[in-house]
Amino acid sequence: MKNKRISGFLIYLLLLVVALLIYFNFVYVPISEKNTQMEQTHLQNTQQIQYFENMITQGNAMRKDITVLQEKLKSSEQKNSITSSKAADDVDTACKTAGITPSKVELQNPAAVAGKISSEKEQLYSVDVSIGTMCTVPQLQKLLDYFEKQSAGAYYVNQVQFTPSGKDASTVSVNLSLSLYYFGAAQQTASSSSSASK
Repeated sequence: MKNKRISGFLIYLLLLVVALLIYFNFVYVPISEKNTQMEQTHLQNTQQIQYFENMITQGNAMRKDITVLQEKLKSSEQKNSITSSKAADDVDTACKTAGITPSKVELQNPAAVAGKISSEKEQLYSVDVSIGTMCTVPQLQKLLDYFEKQSAGAYYVNQVQFTPSGKDASTVSVNLSLSLYYFGAAQQTASSSSSASK
């Protein structure tokens, strides 16, 4: 039998194929799998970062909204600054704004509203106000508009009684009952009962 010699090139080629198989199975495939896992982890991390960035943005927006609301609340508290001690002056301003001269103004002493306390632990008080006057219907509307929209106090109109007076019924006799509400200390009214301004 003749010995067949394998050429060096074939041996080299065979060794190269074996080396490539070993590299592919033990190096490339694990690195590829690891790379895929890392890409998935990177994607998850990117999504989490985006989520947290959105949360931070929303948190900042909420902080701004809270600041705006706190400023509005402070402004509202300052606006509602009519207490029992200033009620008589406010009623006088209302009458002057409406262009009427009251025949009667009565302010009762403040009374605590049971069970009504603010978040700052201030008691809610009410002051009953009665106004009697002769005026026209447009003047009455101005008077009511002042208490409902223009005054810095928190008024509630309890009752409006008016009857036509005079032959042409352009003038009405009015009895107006209001309640002023405010948080704070029970202050004495500036005037618990006053007659018409002259």
